[in-house]
Amino acid sequence: MANTDVILPTAAARELPAVRSIGVRDLRDALAMGLEDFWAMPTHVIFLSLIYPVIGLVLFRAMFGYDLIPLLYPLAAGFPLIGPFAAIGLYELSRRRELGLDTSWKHAFDIVHSPSLQSIVALGLLLLALVGVWLAVAQAIYEANFGPDEPLKLADFVQRVLTTPEGYKLIIVGNAVGFCFAVAAFCLSVVSFPLLLDRNVGIATAIATSIRAIVRNPVAMILWAVLVAGLLVIGSLPFFLGLAIVVPVLGHATWHLYRKLIEPDPSPRPEYQPKPRGRHSAVDFPVALFMPTSPPEKKPVAMQEAAEPDHMRGNRNPRTIEEARAFVAHVESLFMPWNVEALVDGFTEDCVVRFGTVPEFRGREALRQFFLARSARQKGYRLRKQLRGLMHDVICNVWEGEWEDAATGRHMQGFGVEVWMMRDGKIAIWEASFNTGPVDQPDDVGKMLG
Repeated sequence: MANTDVILPTAAARELPAVRSIGVRDLRDALAMGLEDFWAMPTHVIFLSLIYPVIGLVLFRAMFGYDLIPLLYPLAAGFPLIGPFAAIGLYELSRRRELGLDTSWKHAFDIVHSPSLQSIVALGLLLLALVGVWLAVAQAIYEANFGPDEPLKLADFVQRVLTTPEGYKLIIVGNAVGFCFAVAAFCLSVVSFPLLLDRNVGIATAIATSIRAIVRNPVAMILWAVLVAGLLVIGSLPFFLGLAIVVPVLGHATWHLYRKLIEPDPSPRPEYQPKPRGRHSAVDFPVALFMPTSPPEKKPVAMQEAAEPDHMRGNRNPRTIEEARAFVAHVESLFMPWNVEALVDGFTEDCVVRFGTVPEFRGREALRQFFLARSARQKGYRLRKQLRGLMHDVICNVWEGEWEDAATGRHMQGFGVEVWMMRDGKIAIWEASFNTGPVDQPDDVGKMLG
């Protein structure tokens, strides 16, 4: 099932998604993970992102062909405003890689199966309309300063803009108005498209959540906007060709930024099931062309449960980095929400656990009681694990999480490193460090360093 997962967000939420507070480190992490996704899937994302430079060159040629030179700069400035919409396929590839699923380029089009498709298209059309209004306003600003003159050559246009008082005014006013359009587009879409991809919440909720994310994290989001604008400018300079790299990296990074900004939905994610076609016999022709003649096969309940990495079905340990990453992502998913029995089933009968300052214990029953105690105390657990290494039968990863302490009501955070020694596709030895403390207070190391 891991290779057949298709976008199918959970049902529309009654409450607005919870927004987290993030910092500069989270921005760096998101960008680094976006770059990692790009290197892991370069063929796919370049195939998709070549659309940008090709369209850019075509539009530039159209501008020159129809003597619309005054709109060249507004077009270049407005072109990235639709980037979040065009990058929807990149978000899906990052989502699938995060879960250890197949990331072939065809899955970028799985959006057609999403119940959020209408909302995604509507928001995309809103951004396109915003670009259209911007171009009309830019043309009006130009004509207000220079009048509806005859078509100009590029050299004459540049000289007029850079050497006359009207040109200086055009630069100042045009960029100020363009900045307002950019802010509007950023507020509308900074996390809206990833959220709609992930959940069926509707366009109004997606936009409201995007705005709330900016209001709660003004400094971090301003820095992110500046970073995005700077990279897009750099990518646009060589005739938009740099966007073939910049856009996919930012697209993947935006997905990871969304993961850091928005708390995960604890409800289970339904799996897309293609409509069965039924079996036909040759004697059914031509009736078989119009309707199935045998009932569809029903899959066992066990096959309808959450997808596992492929290697686990063969009771073997991960052999590649991709298999190890998929296993880590699978374990992470079992904590949100807590699935104690599935977690315990991922360990061997004689497992050994050395977890933080907890005395060493052994066996699945002791592990079950350990997870039950944690799940009762760690309310609303939000966890992220990242693979750091695979060597033979040993997997190393780092983790960070946040939760509400059920006993005190305090907002807690934790982080650490863990090592899994694998046997027959299950964890035989689990060694982990566990550093924790209230979110609003520095950890012990921070206190020690002053």
